[in-house]
Amino acid sequence: MRYGICKGIELRKMGDKCIIYDSKNQEAHVVNESAANILESISKESTLDEIILNVKNTFSGVDLEILNSDINEVIEQYENMKIIEKI
Repeated sequence: MRYGICKGIELRKMGDKCIIYDSKNQEAHVVNESAANILESISKESTLDEIILNVKNTFSGVDLEILNSDINEVIEQYENMKIIEKI
């Protein structure tokens, strides 16, 4: 299963943060570098394993079990907010 960014969602990188703009609901969200990294992977229509590998390679020394749990939590939040979807 792959994840992708929902239509109407725009991503803007600003330093170590990312602004997510939802043009449908006219809402903006600011996320930290880790959450932005997850979104960047998803914007390339990545699988969960690819997302985890990308984040692991970016933030070395992170416990894989904690990383896996955190990424799953962020993905669930993004899905609930209609920022990403399964494709």
